[in-house]
Amino acid sequence: MPEIIPHHLKIENISVKYGENTILDGVSFFVEHGSSLAVIGPNGAGKSTLFKAIVGLLPLDSGNIWIHDQPYQMHKDCVAYVPQREEIDWKFPVTVKDVVMMGRYNRIGWFSRPKKHDYEVVNQALEELKIDHIANSSIDELSGGQQQRVFLARAIAQEPHILIMDEPFTGIDTPTQEVTFSLIERLKTRKVTVMISTHDLNLAASRFDNVLLINHRLISVGPSKKVLTHQHMEMAFGNSFLVLDDGQMIVDECCPDLSHESAD
Repeated sequence: MPEIIPHHLKIENISVKYGENTILDGVSFFVEHGSSLAVIGPNGAGKSTLFKAIVGLLPLDSGNIWIHDQPYQMHKDCVAYVPQREEIDWKFPVTVKDVVMMGRYNRIGWFSRPKKHDYEVVNQALEELKIDHIANSSIDELSGGQQQRVFLARAIAQEPHILIMDEPFTGIDTPTQEVTFSLIERLKTRKVTVMISTHDLNLAASRFDNVLLINHRLISVGPSKKVLTHQHMEMAFGNSFLVLDDGQMIVDECCPDLSHESAD
């Protein structure tokens, strides 16, 4: 494992465009080694775009991404990415164990056979996500929560230094949510950096070390008390941001502020 660098991930003035539309505009921040970060913002703010840029699925229009103080191309194999479930073809005829083993391919090579250690890592990931009992099931037979656990297990089998999850808590059952939170806590003890995107503002504030608020550009990043202020939230969500009598923060997804709409 490479030398531990305090600033595990550094995003430096990156911009990303889809055609003529700028989705991310000069975004800069860093994530410290072994910390957890929740990325929030309105629909179309660029959260998924940010994650895809970090893992190299989208090209940068400008700026730099650094991992371990080196260009991200040098360390892409140490970043594991769990996309939104609707982006995955669940009808592909493979078993749960096959999918999790895919997390090892960067290490063993696509044309090499897994070794004993690879099977041990995969079995450990299956057990950690509590899906070892369905290891031989086809993925198209699984519930949404089970599918989410499979892709988390694949990410863990990669033995990443950084784990990025796009909307991991959307449409899953409570047991899977708790398994995911338990996993995040264990990863922190292993000094794995965790980034997630979420629409749940209260979850972001209560369960993560820091919060990053974006709407195409960076609005604020840091501890939740610094980021989740009325001023910052109105800058991001406009009139869609609401505070209930009990202090809970919500975003009115039914009636969004159209001035902030864009493709994510």
